[in-house]
Amino acid sequence: MQARVTIGDVAAKAGVSKVTVSYVLNGRGADARIKPETVARVSAIAKELGYQRNAIAAMLKAKRSHTIAIAFQYADLFGTGSDFTNEVMRGVCEAAQRRGYDLMLHTRTAASPEEEVSAFTDGRVDGVLILRDADDPTLRLLQSGPVPCVSFFCACGNAWVDSDNVDGGRQAVRHLADLGHRQLLVLAGAPGSGSSNERVQGALREAAILDLPDPVVMLGAEKGWKELLASSSRPTAVVAWSDDVAADVLTYAAEIGLRCPEDLSVIGFDSLTVAERLGLTSIAQPVRAIARAGFDLLVDMVDGKCPPGQTRRYPVVLHPRATTGPQST
Repeated sequence: MQARVTIGDVAAKAGVSKVTVSYVLNGRGADARIKPETVARVSAIAKELGYQRNAIAAMLKAKRSHTIAIAFQYADLFGTGSDFTNEVMRGVCEAAQRRGYDLMLHTRTAASPEEEVSAFTDGRVDGVLILRDADDPTLRLLQSGPVPCVSFFCACGNAWVDSDNVDGGRQAVRHLADLGHRQLLVLAGAPGSGSSNERVQGALREAAILDLPDPVVMLGAEKGWKELLASSSRPTAVVAWSDDVAADVLTYAAEIGLRCPEDLSVIGFDSLTVAERLGLTSIAQPVRAIARAGFDLLVDMVDGKCPPGQTRRYPVVLHPRATTGPQST
């Protein structure tokens, strides 16, 4: 294996000091008042010898890695290929390329929150963009630690970017009420999901304002909602906290002979590819824009361009499609 070319090798062949070579190769020749012809000669010799900058050494010296860690609730989410995850990563990658940063996908399983946090505080990353439930202990430790951290798609901590989930729940119930529906089922995400909890909150609040019977609230991951839809006392409409859960409802409804929207109206949340493919009425949130904004906010914090405590909400909008219609009489 050929030995790595060093600054000393370049300096020896160019007949200059290692300090001069360092200034030139770091683009600071003019700052050090090095003659243009010397800069050109050193640069040419470095290229001729195949010199490669030691990125790790430069990172340690500058105390910056220009790398941002991305942490999801579960590492498996990086490989699911879901519409939501794909759209999030598109937005993150667009922002990273524009801001000149690399990404580190956090996939290692840790024995404790403290061990997990250590992966972000050992100097490899400048900040953490994290999508975790509001009650996640790692999230709480990160937000109180020394490394800048921004939560996205969860309005928790002192720096976050999210959509107006409460208004999304409100719009969904208002749409169904306008169609004559009064018996509603709301399918929620995990109990610790801040976004899901806000959507449920908005749905329940709007139902109360419209003097509707209290909607039934169940977890989308539970099987109880299937029993309810198959019963004689089933609701006439379902508000699901995500398009994926809404798609499960449509599949099960077809299995038990319910027509959508004639027998059952269904609304999802996200309004991405799956919603378009299924003709699913959905609350659209700007997923890619939120991901970009979260990344930009984090880099601005790393650069000291904005103080802690920055939060941003993005509006949502109802996309009516084929899965909602008037309540049958």
